[in-house]
Amino acid sequence: MLINGASRGVGTFAVQIAKTLGAEVTGVCRIRNVELIRSLGADHVIDFTRGNVTRSGQR
Repeated sequence: MLINGASRGVGTFAVQIAKTLGAEVTGVCRIRNVELIRSLGADHVIDFTRGNVTRSGQR
């Protein structure tokens, strides 16, 4: 599950709920929040300031 805005209010809950339900979670946030999102259980974290997330070619 891709969670855009993972470090914002609802995004942090979404990461935790998705992991609880067994999803593989990718969180999108700023570099300063990467460790927070990892600590909430995200499997992958993308720093959106490094480019366009939708054009990375990853699925």
